[in-house]
Amino acid sequence: MCLPKDPQWAQEQSPSYVGFIHGAEYQTHGSMLDDLKDHDVPCVVCRTNSTNVLMVPAKQTCNTGWVREYAGFLMSERNVHPSSKEFICMDETPEPIVGTYLNKDGALFYFQQAVCGSRPCLPYINWRELTCVVCTQ
Repeated sequence: MCLPKDPQWAQEQSPSYVGFIHGAEYQTHGSMLDDLKDHDVPCVVCRTNSTNVLMVPAKQTCNTGWVREYAGFLMSERNVHPSSKEFICMDETPEPIVGTYLNKDGALFYFQQAVCGSRPCLPYINWRELTCVVCTQ
C-alpha cells in the first residue's frame, strides 16, 4: 500500500486494539536477488489507460489479446508468519530504496513456492518459486 506524503488526519480515536502499517523490506536470502536482502521496498503505482489489469500467478506471458506490463516472482509474507497474506507480483528486476540497508522487520517480502499436498503437485514442481505476470487489456 502506498501512503501519501501529505496525510490528512481525523480526530484521534484512542482505540484499545490496533494494527500497524509498516514499510516493507526484501527477504531474498540465498537467491540471485540476495543483494536486495533487508533493503526497503519502494512504493510503486502502475498507471495505465487500460480498464482491465490482471495479475496471473505461475505465468510469465499473457493470454492473447492482453499486454504484458511486467513479470517477476510471486511474493508475500513467510509461511510461518501469522498474517493475512496478500500476494503481489514483484518485478523480476526489483529495486531497493537507496541507502536503506537495515533489518527492521516490518512487512517482509519472501518468494512464494508451490507445495504439494492439499494442492495436487502436477504440473507444478514441489518447493519451486512461483513466477507471475501483470497483464492489461
